[in-house]
Amino acid sequence: SLYLPPVQAKAQTENLEGNFEGIGIEYYLLSDTLFVTQVRPQGPAEKAGLQKGDKIIAVNGEYVTGKGLLAENVISKLRGKKGSRVKVTVIRNGKGNIQELEIVRDRII
Repeated sequence: SLYLPPVQAKAQTENLEGNFEGIGIEYYLLSDTLFVTQVRPQGPAEKAGLQKGDKIIAVNGEYVTGKGLLAENVISKLRGKKGSRVKVTVIRNGKGNIQELEIVRDRII
């Protein structure tokens, strides 16, 4: 038996159940960059134009790259109440093509 603080317990439950409110992506953290590895079909991220292979560099204007980057910090910025909006800045195709996408969060099942 292990005690988890309420915030950790909620995150653990969401991970196990796969039920949360957010943008609908899977990701991989490599060194100092968050790579989008999967975009859920018909999910909020796909509807906004986010693509597999995009590198997320900022969330709501705040840079999320560099040493010490923790996936939990980025994901906590991407998750939020259904209907709320989040601006995600991405680099696409590794060519310096920077795009800002506005995503409306929804229930992810």
